[in-house]
Amino acid sequence: MLGCVHAQSTSADSSAGRHVQPAQEVDVAVLRARGQAGLDSLLARYDLTTDATERAKLSDAITLVAAQKDAVVSRLYWYDDLDAAKAEAKRTNKPILSLRMLGRLDQELSCANSRFFRTTLYANAEVSKYLREHFVLHWSSERPVPVATIDFGDGRKVTRTVTGNSIHYVLDANGAVVDALPGLYGAKTFVEVLKRTEGPVTWSQRARERWHNQEQRAMLERFNADQQRVGIKTVSNELPTLPGLYVAGVWPSAERAVPMAMPKAMVELPMVRGLVPDGGAGLEKDPTPWERIAQARARESKLDARSRTLVLSKNPVDVTSPTVPVLSEGLADQMISRLEASIAADTARNEYALHAVIHRWLQENPSVSMTDLNREVYARLFLTPATDPWLGLVPALTWTGLPNDGIQLSKAK
Repeated sequence: MLGCVHAQSTSADSSAGRHVQPAQEVDVAVLRARGQAGLDSLLARYDLTTDATERAKLSDAITLVAAQKDAVVSRLYWYDDLDAAKAEAKRTNKPILSLRMLGRLDQELSCANSRFFRTTLYANAEVSKYLREHFVLHWSSERPVPVATIDFGDGRKVTRTVTGNSIHYVLDANGAVVDALPGLYGAKTFVEVLKRTEGPVTWSQRARERWHNQEQRAMLERFNADQQRVGIKTVSNELPTLPGLYVAGVWPSAERAVPMAMPKAMVELPMVRGLVPDGGAGLEKDPTPWERIAQARARESKLDARSRTLVLSKNPVDVTSPTVPVLSEGLADQMISRLEASIAADTARNEYALHAVIHRWLQENPSVSMTDLNREVYARLFLTPATDPWLGLVPALTWTGLPNDGIQLSKAK
């Protein structure tokens, strides 16, 4: 609920040689109604504040005004109402970038991929600048994100979100789908792919249809070029497909859905394997060497200084230590390198395997609504069909030995 956030301080701003006046109440509703300008005014106030308590309160207010967690770094304003976003798009003559996700972008425990977006994409200086200048931003929730807590019984607990994926839709000012970027991309590739949509957002439906066909051919050329660059001599006649895609009427196991996003899988798969009764037996191995192909564009997935700082500010700890201290600088570098490698592999797979499918769908049905396309994406690409209320975490006809299979039913809060 939007309201007023109190943020008061009498701290001195030594860098400016003057005192900062005690902060007034932050009227979130008024600032949010002003859009990016309202957010910018609050960010300017945050930048001039040196008192830690007041900065924390202003940071909370910034999250509400921006409708995005970590907006202190990204400095991006998001609409959570598509009609309002379309009105702003028409006013500014800009297209819309619409994020679909599990959970909420203004909460810490949104789905894993959206957390990676906040920290490795939106926080990136180049991405943030490009999005501010070229798009009206909007997000909506596919469904609440499942949250699992493991209690070790000795005071230690691990809380994680499990399953779920995210996608960015490029829409024209009327809300028609121009393109869609499934899952996580490295920052430079993300901007590169979005730039390719700048022309098509103004084109006719027929012209977009031809463009989607051309993009599929161009993708195959880029895929083969990347293979050659890393020493894979095979010349492919078609883009790779992912194994185990959705079969209508069958609920996919969460253990099949989680690996669809590599960085997310690193976080979630150990917990999912412990939670899902069937253990995900019969998983098909993806034959495409994505990690190797990703080396062709590894530099495009490097975190910039802003993203690196934000990632490390999330208090990563050394879980190999019994006392769980904060990571040393050397271990932090290793963690960042591992994250960057997984982003690079995810970028390659999302672009060449999943994005190519979306181009084909949009070529075959260029007038498809975002609602209908999104239903297909979550069912057939992300393996989390809306027909499965349990997101693959409760396989049908699998006995657990627990009363009611450990399931509790209550009204949503």
